[in-house]
Amino acid sequence: MLDTLKKDYVHLHDLEERETAAAEENVLFGLDNLHSYTCVQDRLMDGSLRLHGWFFKIATAEMFAFDPETRQFSPLVAEG
Repeated sequence: MLDTLKKDYVHLHDLEERETAAAEENVLFGLDNLHSYTCVQDRLMDGSLRLHGWFFKIATAEMFAFDPETRQFSPLVAEG
């Protein structure tokens, strides 16, 4: 994961932004790891299981969900 941060996030200089990127990458790492289990693969294939990647930002009490189509984390609740 450190290699990913060094390669894909060199443009982030703010410590908080880098910490958020590391936390989000950790969620994606966990999802990838789950896909390596045969029992998970089987249930994904038969439609009895769906995986979601969520990230909770404690400082602001915001919840973000990973969208595999855009490959981005987006807020679950729109600001209003």
